[in-house]
Amino acid sequence: EEAGEQVNRVGRVSWSRGGVREGSLRGSEVEGVMDALRSRTARGLEEGGTASPLEDPSGLRQPLSGGSLDGTPQDEVEEEALLPKDKMQGHDHAYLAPPRGYVPRRFILVMMLFLGLFVAYMLRVCISVAAAPGPLGMYDALDWTKTQQGVVLGAFFDGYITTQIVGGILARRFGGKAVLGTGMIMACLCTALTPIVSHTFPLLVACRVAVGVFQAVTFPCVMTLLGVWCTPQERSASVGLVMAGSYTGTVVTYPLAAYLMETYSWQTMFFFLAGLGCTWAVCFLFICASTPALHSSIHRAELAKLSFAMDPQEEGDAPA
Repeated sequence: EEAGEQVNRVGRVSWSRGGVREGSLRGSEVEGVMDALRSRTARGLEEGGTASPLEDPSGLRQPLSGGSLDGTPQDEVEEEALLPKDKMQGHDHAYLAPPRGYVPRRFILVMMLFLGLFVAYMLRVCISVAAAPGPLGMYDALDWTKTQQGVVLGAFFDGYITTQIVGGILARRFGGKAVLGTGMIMACLCTALTPIVSHTFPLLVACRVAVGVFQAVTFPCVMTLLGVWCTPQERSASVGLVMAGSYTGTVVTYPLAAYLMETYSWQTMFFFLAGLGCTWAVCFLFICASTPALHSSIHRAELAKLSFAMDPQEEGDAPA
């Protein structure tokens, strides 16, 4: 009964940057509190004593400064991370501490987004190398005029300006993972079609416009994912690292595309980059999730840390 009463009290509290707010403890966290309470009670009975879960009911937090969880009114409470105590032993510590070698899933997501922008910019700028005048490129092979070259180079941005806002709406509605992964796959398919339809100029322009349309969802999805996966303290560094992927992709693409054109052909360059992008998209869809709560292998401690770090409004932005 004491355990149930304490869980009811804890269940009415959620943590945010500003203090304590009412009513959003996740079911998995309540289950964790119950597990810790049962373990502490069982150990107390085995030792012949009386279990007192209410002294430190969950074993999940260090003592709070400036207030308590017993219903006492309070305006300001210092934020405490959901981390194990240094000297905690037994079941409570095992519940909190990730296993040795555990890589935080939010770090994996950040690296995948870095690689995603890396690939996205490769698909974006490869046409600049392929369309340059010269015996190895599309300009001479397809006998373009300067006007046709300009139309092809600008076609990507004609599509890119159309779905920026739509991408943000879709990311909030369906989750950043699904929209970003789907957009990347479709952009790769259009890139692979580019050399196939290159001899029909309107179709070639349409392919490049379509690449822009599908890639326009990239940045809205990236920001949506970082908003729900990164704590406020980590968000700036994570955004900087992810954005570096776009510049890295641009720097790498020019020499790589030139090498592929010189060694094989300009058609091979498009096929290679399309295959690279599809590989990333498949890995991303299998490894990552739109929100921490939807991730299949995230540890409870990391999930709790992210849950307590977000405002209720931020948690509500992502799909359930």
